[in-house]
Amino acid sequence: MGREHGFQRPAESFAITKAKRVHLPDRLFERVSIISISNPAPFERGVSEVDKTSKSSAKLLKAQNAADYHHEVELKEPSDQQLPREVVSKPSSVDAFSKRMVNEPVILEEAEVRDQQGEVISMAVLQDMVSRAKQNLEKAYCTYSKFHVGANLLTTKGQFDGVNVENASYGLTICAERSAMCSAISQHGKHEFRAIAIATTSPHDTWAAPCGACRQFLVEFGDFPVILTNNKNEKVKIIKTKELLPDCFCPDDM
Repeated sequence: MGREHGFQRPAESFAITKAKRVHLPDRLFERVSIISISNPAPFERGVSEVDKTSKSSAKLLKAQNAADYHHEVELKEPSDQQLPREVVSKPSSVDAFSKRMVNEPVILEEAEVRDQQGEVISMAVLQDMVSRAKQNLEKAYCTYSKFHVGANLLTTKGQFDGVNVENASYGLTICAERSAMCSAISQHGKHEFRAIAIATTSPHDTWAAPCGACRQFLVEFGDFPVILTNNKNEKVKIIKTKELLPDCFCPDDM
């Protein structure tokens, strides 16, 4: 390029420019080349400027390379070996999940169930609650899901039955738990709930727990026992409402 314009660039200037071609970004190399060619006379000053520019550019390039490296490490997906066991492994069955969700099954006759006031509910009453919840399975209106749910709620005013009532607009479906609670409130107003028994026709040998909406509805009326049963197993699972919905939003927060 220098020969075409009628002058010869110093060898030292060419060497510096050539070195910068390897280590510096393209736009910086162009700037350095222009300085070396357009102002070849004060060569010492040119070298000083190039040297300063190269040092500052090298630091910038080094910092950017380090940032790019860390960015790539963050974006890299962890392998299965790096993931926790809980994430990699999946529940082998519905039972594996339900065991973490509710308490272990027990024989009703061997259980001691207490209401919100700490009073023991008699075994005769508990057996009647479970029996009525199972009988209510036949009354359920579950045209779409074919999943029958029956409930029996024990309060200080008596016992109240409930079944699931489905709707073609699925969001309007009413669960058995809410059906029983609404029945109790509509007849006697607000009063204390002592326990509720819930029966299901689960296709598996499991105890289906209340849905999220029903859990929120249950804790509205306190922390009382929920007795889960099904049509395939004589054992029951007993759990408190606030165990079903830990860290719940309830009247105590208002």
